[in-house]
Amino acid sequence: LAMWMGLDSRSPWAAMSMLAQWGRPIHTELFEVILPSHASGGYTLAEGWVFPERLACHGLSQAYSKRWIEALGTARDCREPWEFSHPANQRYADMAASLQAVVISRVMDLARATHRRSKSSNLCVVGPLFEDDSLSHGLIEHGPYADVHLSGLRASEVGAIGAACLAWSDTEWP
Repeated sequence: LAMWMGLDSRSPWAAMSMLAQWGRPIHTELFEVILPSHASGGYTLAEGWVFPERLACHGLSQAYSKRWIEALGTARDCREPWEFSHPANQRYADMAASLQAVVISRVMDLARATHRRSKSSNLCVVGPLFEDDSLSHGLIEHGPYADVHLSGLRASEVGAIGAACLAWSDTEWP
């Protein structure tokens, strides 16, 4: 969505979060279809909306399905300046706010499902999604965990530490 909006693709969630501040979550029903939740608490990108494998070879115009373009319109040229008074840019802000609301809801569902399975009172999260104050605040204030740690490490570093801890906890010690 960030690329479709012509935002910085190096940190798409950060760009979307900033844009969402000026938007209204009035398109959440659309993004609930695009990002359906699972009974397990997870979510995924629904098939037939976006084709990321086409992006590298064919460019932005080929990455989005006819269904996407009918629902959201054509991609914004990233070279165009942002003018928030322009109605199209307000629409992009509304889309960002809508996606943000749905992703926060999906991540909260995932946190609750993980809590039910793990019974842990602690959660450590990492990654650009958790740099979003709305999501972090939701997890801390309304999530099922007593303690939430927002790691400043990169995801690969935390994954390695988590794998080592898991291996250690599954090992029987004399």
